[in-house]
Amino acid sequence: MTRARLAPLRVARPAARRVARGSSLFLAAVLFLLSGRAARAGFDQAVAYFKAGNWLEASARFQSLVDESPGYDYGHYMLGHCLLRMGRPAEAEASFLRAVDLRRDRPEYHHGLALASYAEKRYVPALASLSRGAPLVRDPRTAWSFLVLRAWTLAAIHRWADAASDLEKAIAIRGDPALWDMLGRAERSLGHYDHAARAFGLALRARPGDGDLLRRFSDALIRLALSTPDPGRKRAAYAQAAAAADRLRAALPDDAAAAELYGRAALGAGRFDEAEEALTRALASRPGWCPATINLARALWGQGRLEEAEARLLEAASCAPTAPEVHEALGGVYFRLRRFDRALESYRRADGLMPSPTARAGIEAAKVRLRGRPESDGTRRQPDPSR
Repeated sequence: MTRARLAPLRVARPAARRVARGSSLFLAAVLFLLSGRAARAGFDQAVAYFKAGNWLEASARFQSLVDESPGYDYGHYMLGHCLLRMGRPAEAEASFLRAVDLRRDRPEYHHGLALASYAEKRYVPALASLSRGAPLVRDPRTAWSFLVLRAWTLAAIHRWADAASDLEKAIAIRGDPALWDMLGRAERSLGHYDHAARAFGLALRARPGDGDLLRRFSDALIRLALSTPDPGRKRAAYAQAAAAADRLRAALPDDAAAAELYGRAALGAGRFDEAEEALTRALASRPGWCPATINLARALWGQGRLEEAEARLLEAASCAPTAPEVHEALGGVYFRLRRFDRALESYRRADGLMPSPTARAGIEAAKVRLRGRPESDGTRRQPDPSR
């Protein structure tokens, strides 16, 4: 899941741009008439440059306006947005702070200040600005902007439950695939894989060809299948995961990660031959890739090819010596090969790294066999190669 690990700043910027642009241009004319402190021509020119995305010229015009009229709050606010888009968040923060000092009753000024703090990765001050501005909000569009920025900020400090709550409120006002995607990430981080899969699936309706979304959707379904004890739900989740991963594999036929993802899903579904094919392809592109090696061993084990599975697991043990699942799987393979001394050693190693009922059951079963007593249910508690 390293790919899936969240990078909130990179994701948030497009949403932040839409929020800032919408609120700033919506209030531009009204605030200008109220202020009466800037020349109309200069203001119109500054706004025209801003709309065109020419931040440098727009910033120069707004700077000129606030130089002529230092109390022109909206000029400071718009200058802050120009500076923010030019990658100068510290200067932007100063401009937004000046706007807030001049007019503390404007929620969008507090929002702008929070944006600048967020861009500097100063998340606590960003949340403080949003908290000060939120009670001033009177319309759904501005409320949506506050909720979205607060959700991204909370996600940046791993307050996933609070982020998910704000995202749900924002979606209730106006849905957006980026919000569903972020909600899926938050729910996944909370271990709510069913909710995560649903959110990613809804995002995919709007962006069906998004490869990253397909990866996250399939991975959430695999995690859901692994976490549920319900056999029917497990089968359904693996089937959906395989279908999503197959779409990704078709779009990216040479992508090792897409092949590995499909291999995991097929493995969970018990389609060991398909899993072997996909995982072999992944390893051809990325030799020595440890997760793919482990899962390929499981696919071989599932087909009864125990010696080949052993060889792959020994490879995995060399690249991931502290992974308990590798040693647990080795214990299962050795047990079936009737090499009970090696099975006992592997199970003990797995249990020492991370105690588990399966490893402990394997230890006891191997001890019984080494004492020469048959154990009719000794193999029933061995690891499932599909897990």
